[in-house]
Amino acid sequence: MRQLDMQGEVRDYLASHPYAAVVNMGCGLDQTGRACDNGRCKLYNVDMPDVINMREQLFPTDWRETDIKSNLNDHAWMEQVDGLDGAVFFAAGVFHYLTTWQARTLACELARRFPGGRLVFDTIGRLGRLLMRPPRRDVRDARQPH
Repeated sequence: MRQLDMQGEVRDYLASHPYAAVVNMGCGLDQTGRACDNGRCKLYNVDMPDVINMREQLFPTDWRETDIKSNLNDHAWMEQVDGLDGAVFFAAGVFHYLTTWQARTLACELARRFPGGRLVFDTIGRLGRLLMRPPRRDVRDARQPH
């Protein structure tokens, strides 16, 4: 459902900005950008270098798609995005790995550089964050006699 919701938001933006940049932030191996491709937009995939290297082996790009090797918190990656005809940024399952300050800084920088753009993301509540934490080890080591 999350992917369908993201696709709906991206397609809605492309309906009024058909030549926009479609930017998949923290893309992993996700293909949402391609699923929304209207044949005129520019697709960008942003993730860490090791992820993009794997992605390039599995999904070669064409002339309208660009893979960007970068940490999302290093905002220099935004310079590679051509947002002159609009820009829609989406992040599925990414923002809950950022601190509040990192997410706020990222959103503010996108708004500054791409006025009129759209940012689409999902998030989780406090319970979701607790469930994502690695399990705590018992204070007593299992190898020690009780």
